[in-house]
Amino acid sequence: MNKKRLFTKTLVAAAVTIASQQAMAAGFQLNAQSATGLGRAFAGDGVIADNASTMAKNPASMALFDAPALSLGVIAIDTDVKVKNATYTSPFGTNALPDEQIGGTSFAPNIYYIHPLNEKWTVGAGLYSNFGTKTEFSDKYAANAFGGLTDVKSVNLALSAAFRVNDHWSLGGGLDVIYGSGKLERYLPETKVPVVDITIPRKDLLNIDADGVALGFNLGTVYELNEDNRFGLSYRYSPTLDAKGDMSYAAADITNHKLKMP
Repeated sequence: MNKKRLFTKTLVAAAVTIASQQAMAAGFQLNAQSATGLGRAFAGDGVIADNASTMAKNPASMALFDAPALSLGVIAIDTDVKVKNATYTSPFGTNALPDEQIGGTSFAPNIYYIHPLNEKWTVGAGLYSNFGTKTEFSDKYAANAFGGLTDVKSVNLALSAAFRVNDHWSLGGGLDVIYGSGKLERYLPETKVPVVDITIPRKDLLNIDADGVALGFNLGTVYELNEDNRFGLSYRYSPTLDAKGDMSYAAADITNHKLKMP
């Protein structure tokens, strides 16, 4: 891939990212913007500019390309979460619960395209995810009033532009159109009472299936000290998304309420 400044020696790249505190909200943040970045723990990812996914970390790095670039990838996320040695107290007494595997495997695809317009301006678009999590207990798990299903997903459409100020400085910025969806289920599972030989049917406590759209933005700059050293600085604003949909709590309809997602 051609770039305006190709490093021929060992690259020493430093990147500093200032992120909104909201970006870490609820522990749902994903670092799955690119497979190449994941392979190097995203070190210097906002300034290396070895493929188009660099725009996800720092939009200014797009100015380092002098030819169109396309990047596609899929990252598999294998979540290993096991609940062990748990007990649950119900009106019928306290019981030890069996070990439960609540994780699973999910996939986070991404695609980016960068297109230089001239020597100064470069534009790009990307589609990827910044947030997501899923845990699910089995239907018969006695403590599903606290476990149940939690499934949060997001898709980020990034539209960015970069400007090459001179041989050293580049500036960039972009708009993030974020779609988020969430499913939450909390319930008392079907329970058999052996003493009186009756079965209590499942009772839903919380049932939410909602989604929404929010707008964010990102800004960045890259400074090339010399052929062997680059520095990057980026900022991303992550908005709170108001999700709407089918929602009920303790059998009461709360559809008119808004669910805030990170």
